[in-house]
Amino acid sequence: MRRVVNYIRVGYSATNYAMWLLSKEIRQKPLAELRLILAERLNKDDVDFEGHEAKGREGINDLRLNQFSKRYIYHLLAPMTAYIEVGAGRPDLFDKHVDRDSKNALDIEHIWADKYAPFKDQFDSQEEFQRWRNHIAGLLLLPADVNRSYQDKSYVDTPLAIV
Repeated sequence: MRRVVNYIRVGYSATNYAMWLLSKEIRQKPLAELRLILAERLNKDDVDFEGHEAKGREGINDLRLNQFSKRYIYHLLAPMTAYIEVGAGRPDLFDKHVDRDSKNALDIEHIWADKYAPFKDQFDSQEEFQRWRNHIAGLLLLPADVNRSYQDKSYVDTPLAIV
């Protein structure tokens, strides 16, 4: 996840050799030694959740929805959604949330509709509005049918609104 929040590739070709070397290093190590090796590796890594200075990345503070991050953001939001649902007395549906082939799978939804005008007094520009609209803190998961039925309605115009 450290690499993902800094928009650094994590695919097979980008990680294969590094993981092979790590596997050789940790093979048959006792748990205590394994912990030390992995903790040391993380501490030495120049990529963390705060950013990646050499690449000018800002880490999780700049994680926004785009083509690269969409699937990772989905998998960050799914456990948070399940946690909130369980806290609200609903069943734990995490396994269903991450199953993208299930009927009525969840969609990533923006909290703010894609309409700058109602929010222009809160942002210096439309670009700033879009940056915050696509920030991970401005996203949630909704069932696909619910998401599509709300379209671009404001929160107060949906059945979710607490008045």
